[in-house]
Amino acid sequence: MEKIINHLKQSSLSIRIIAGLVLGILTGLFFGEKAIHLQWLADAWIRLMQMTVLPYVMMSLIVGLSQMNRKLARRLFWRGGLLLLIFWALAFVVIVSMPLAFPEFQSAAFFSANTNVPLVKFNPIELYIPANPFHSMANTIIPAVVLFSTAVGIALIGLPEKSALIETFNAFLVALTRITRFIVSLTPLGLFAIVAVSAGTMTWAEIVRLEVYFVVYIAAALFITFWVLPVLVSTVTPFRYTDIFRYSKEALLTAFVTQNLFIVLPMLIDTSRQLFNDHRLNTGDTETLNEVIVPVAFNFPNTGKLLSLMFVPFAAWLAGNPMETAAYPGFLLAGVASYFAKAQVALPFLLDLQQIPQDLFQVYLTTGIINGKFDTLASAMNLLVFSLIGTAALTGLVRLQWMRLLRFAGLSGVILIVLVISTQIFLERTVDTSYRTDQVIRSMSLMDLPVAVRVVMPGQPLPSRSAVEADQLALTTGGSSRSAGAIQRIRDRGVLRAGYNPERLPFTFFNDAGELVGFDIELLNLLARELGVELEFIPVSWDTLKEEFDSAGIDIMGTVPLSTRMLVDFELSDPYLQGTLGLVVEDYRRSEFSTRKKILAQKSLNIGYTGAVEFIRPALERALPGEDITWQKIDNIGGYFAPDASGLDALLVDAEIGTAWTLLYPEYTVVIPQASVLKMPSGFAVPRGEREFSNLLSRWIDAKRSTGEIQAAYDYWILGRGAEQRGRRWSIGKDVLGWLD
Repeated sequence: MEKIINHLKQSSLSIRIIAGLVLGILTGLFFGEKAIHLQWLADAWIRLMQMTVLPYVMMSLIVGLSQMNRKLARRLFWRGGLLLLIFWALAFVVIVSMPLAFPEFQSAAFFSANTNVPLVKFNPIELYIPANPFHSMANTIIPAVVLFSTAVGIALIGLPEKSALIETFNAFLVALTRITRFIVSLTPLGLFAIVAVSAGTMTWAEIVRLEVYFVVYIAAALFITFWVLPVLVSTVTPFRYTDIFRYSKEALLTAFVTQNLFIVLPMLIDTSRQLFNDHRLNTGDTETLNEVIVPVAFNFPNTGKLLSLMFVPFAAWLAGNPMETAAYPGFLLAGVASYFAKAQVALPFLLDLQQIPQDLFQVYLTTGIINGKFDTLASAMNLLVFSLIGTAALTGLVRLQWMRLLRFAGLSGVILIVLVISTQIFLERTVDTSYRTDQVIRSMSLMDLPVAVRVVMPGQPLPSRSAVEADQLALTTGGSSRSAGAIQRIRDRGVLRAGYNPERLPFTFFNDAGELVGFDIELLNLLARELGVELEFIPVSWDTLKEEFDSAGIDIMGTVPLSTRMLVDFELSDPYLQGTLGLVVEDYRRSEFSTRKKILAQKSLNIGYTGAVEFIRPALERALPGEDITWQKIDNIGGYFAPDASGLDALLVDAEIGTAWTLLYPEYTVVIPQASVLKMPSGFAVPRGEREFSNLLSRWIDAKRSTGEIQAAYDYWILGRGAEQRGRRWSIGKDVLGWLD
């Protein structure tokens, strides 16, 4: 072991990085989820790497630009801009070609907590123009910092009194470089911790769930990183293909593992500088250009970053509506413009632009676990190649030989075609694209063991009532209290009677095992257990809800909207759910209902609704006062999805309920019109006059909200978290050797 350690100490940084990667993988596989205890080391190293980057970028821009003459600065602007367009064009070809490898698929997603969040609009003024440069520095708003530093650097061009200031900045740059090199020497340790945590905690299910996008994205990123960009450099500059990787391997490995392009900017600048120096191509301007081009190019969409645009055609494919070829030009132009902001800001806008359900954006966030590494790898190669070609173009070192360029273009085209075809064949043979999310929700069971339950099925006769209860019901007159307190009556009976509607997915519905389950059932089961009673569920209809409460002796019903009519007819608890009304529409019509203005602009619109929505009809008509809107009441939600319901353009329903139904009918989606959001606060309903019971329920809700039990039920039934069980992470130490607990 001592010999191995001494050998590693004497080896190159690249060997030590690879050793750290291998050791990290082995550690993660051995310890499994216990490897999470190394997260502090990974976080500490990443923070150290980030510590010097922003000051380095600022100083290198100011020093580099200040040492240019105005002629060179103008050439950098025009030639750099042209080179940027060429790089974008290369990325566009890949983005359009690779989705051709997608197999056929259909899907839908659970309700998202972000469904009702307004779109964040891209604001280039806030991003690029710093009202307070120090605020931009403190919050790492890099484009604004770059603009400020660029302005200072340009202002120093030709200033005769700048020499003392530039010498100070140069000394500061040297100090930053020494700090960065020391931190880079710790890279094997930092990468070991990062890889160990990933290998120990990531499950195979998380990887295979998005296998199609992973495979296509990784193939595209590798094609860009290991063929297009480095071969382009060797085609138009004196540098060879092998030179690129021999000098940049440490920076590329660091970018790949850390998934952080920002922290490798100093390494990329140093790599570009070394290539020119070691090939004896260094001139008075190459040093300056290397320090300027990389930080400036960092703020523009690069090929690696643009590759994530493929998520939009993937999301369209995932939603069952693949993008048409004619949609790509507008999509790409909008994409490159919006990608001056972060992908997290741009992608929701692009999904809306292509009429793709925005809830799929949540899928993108999970892909960053793997695809983010290849994104950063391609982005690092893009910055390095951009710096090399840009510097060569500005110093007269570019070699434009048209036959070499044509050969490069032809070979790249052939390789791309082979890559698309082989990827498609691989995916068709290995990926199971069967739609199963409907099976997930149909197979869901209660989180906790249920108390004794009796369920009266729709159409069955109601259970007989005791003489005592009959007398109590007889004493009930409009608005007066029942003769006995509700809690005492329920305890004496030993049964809590609850109303339910079997169509209110995911609140109350029957699973494949014939069990009555859902969010309401979960809460009522918890309440009954704590009261020490059993449960009896009685089917109800919204149209005759008050009468059924009285005739069937129902004690409680869950998720009842706090509307005026309900407040008149029942005693309602404080709300435990803040729902939102949404429109269920066919996927391809999503854009037509995305805003109040678009809805009102349509002619002869027919919107269906069920009995639950009837209670807030006045609010609906005020929100959508269109003369061409016909409101049509339907008997049940399932009727909207029936083949003979084609006369309806949309179904107005709670967004949580509508989303659950789209899991069963994935060709539909839920839209919450912007600027016309109607909230639906809901709580428990009890018979009129039982104020004491409703007050008790309100306090019970407060208690269960504090303990997190209501939130846990919401996450499980509404958001679908845990609906697909996550198994314990396998590890060598526990499952093979039995050494770990």
